[in-house]
Amino acid sequence: VDRRDDHVARRDGHGGGELAVVRHGRLAAADVARRGTPPMPVVESLRATARTILPADGPLAGASAEEVNLVRRWLTTGGTRLVHSEPSWAEPARGAAAWEGWARRARQAPLGSPSEITLG
Repeated sequence: VDRRDDHVARRDGHGGGELAVVRHGRLAAADVARRGTPPMPVVESLRATARTILPADGPLAGASAEEVNLVRRWLTTGGTRLVHSEPSWAEPARGAAAWEGWARRARQAPLGSPSEITLG
């Protein structure tokens, strides 16, 4: 079974850290290491007790777009750090964001005038 297992952490603002295990784009476990608590034993405990998530067919491995978006936002904002990733973390170099300008122009173009919509 293909296994996507990411362990992440961020400071909680009180001297401790928020910790999470993400599997196939879904939150599998979360906890807090309070100030003065070594975080790695908490991470290992989370990993051992995290929910098993088997990937399903489809581009999001069975997760909903909403859950993937929430998890990704938490991962990419607020100083979240990757503690461990198996296999290595990867994202497409050219995702859909590259088409944002084109999509905006397409939405604003009058209907029936495709000549006003150009790529690039």
